[in-house]
Amino acid sequence: GNPALVASHRLDRDTTGCLLMSKNAAAHDAVIAVFKRHNVAKTYRTVVYGHWDAASTTIDLPIEGERSLTQVKCLRANRDCSHLVVRIETGRTHQIRRHLAMARHPVVGDAQYGPKVVEDERLRGLTHPLLHAVELELEHPLRGGPLRVFSPVPQEFHRWLVALKLETAR
Repeated sequence: GNPALVASHRLDRDTTGCLLMSKNAAAHDAVIAVFKRHNVAKTYRTVVYGHWDAASTTIDLPIEGERSLTQVKCLRANRDCSHLVVRIETGRTHQIRRHLAMARHPVVGDAQYGPKVVEDERLRGLTHPLLHAVELELEHPLRGGPLRVFSPVPQEFHRWLVALKLETAR
């Protein structure tokens, strides 16, 4: 029969981007084993409130008692917001959103971890976090060798970058 696709990598409900699917149970189990060994690099793009000062930094704060590392690189920043590339090897629930909120730069559009009152009227209509999974890199679970999954930033995300004056050279 036809193989059923199984989601082997999850995103938060409102996060856009890469999703890794497996064609069968054996492939799914192999992918899960790779994720459990933390041999997966996940790269995201996000927009956060406020001016991110450091060119790059690592947030090393536990989430629910588990070690959690988030590497942050600032692509462009202004007084209001910052456009970041975020890379995680651990995948705790809401890790990026929680770490950035702990760093006092919550993800724009994040109703759960962001500010209760949004001062910038441009952003009041945004109903989801500006968080996009750009890339997954892992060892191919069955054949070995690198496996890279890529998802370009969606048009809507790019429109927000333009509106917030955070676009970067392509």
